[in-house]
Amino acid sequence: MKNIISNKTYDFISGFYNFIFDNYYDVKVEGLENIIHDTNGGIIVSNHDNPQDGWEQKKDKRGNIKRHNHSIDQLLIVAYLNPGQRYHAIVNCAAYKNIFKKVSLNLLQQIPATKYGLIDYSEKYLNKNEYILIFPEGLSGQKFKMGHGEKIKIYSGLGRLVSNLDNPKIFPVNIKVNDKKNTLWPRFSSAEVKFGEPFHYLDDFKEFPTKKKGNIDYSQISKNIMNERVYPLG
Repeated sequence: MKNIISNKTYDFISGFYNFIFDNYYDVKVEGLENIIHDTNGGIIVSNHDNPQDGWEQKKDKRGNIKRHNHSIDQLLIVAYLNPGQRYHAIVNCAAYKNIFKKVSLNLLQQIPATKYGLIDYSEKYLNKNEYILIFPEGLSGQKFKMGHGEKIKIYSGLGRLVSNLDNPKIFPVNIKVNDKKNTLWPRFSSAEVKFGEPFHYLDDFKEFPTKKKGNIDYSQISKNIMNERVYPLG
């Protein structure tokens, strides 16, 4: 029953936002053929659309910069997947501290970004030919305004997934949103979503990078994928 509810909910979300984006927004999608016909599952890797010039960086009472109210990046990806392509997004563990959010996230079969749960849940879904959606920049792209040329932090979770899950297929995606507003409902003038050609890490990079002690360098794997497969699409 849980799977049925989850699947129907995801079908509704994808269909609803596909209709909204196609009819009320100027969204250009390129390279959709690189994923839309796939039935074997894999890891969908995307950048975050970073805050742009003119965005007001709101602060809380302590002076800390507040995160933006929403991220449409995930919606811009899943809106164009086929109904049969089941997806499970990696979610920051902080979201699970709220009991209502936790119930909703579990119902929708999202994946908590814990050190071990990340692998176990992802492996289960990949074995069912489903898709894992991950943003290796974490929340940084939504929380901070990056200046031109500044280095965006890339987290190691993607590298951990790739090296622990038998070299899964990877689908790179690059998103650019123009004039996005910090409001609860998605407001922007236009967007570009580019799906790159899928690949397997070991086929393209030949081996996993290691640190001095011989351990796999998860962070470098994440950086390689973002810098050489995701960012060049933009």
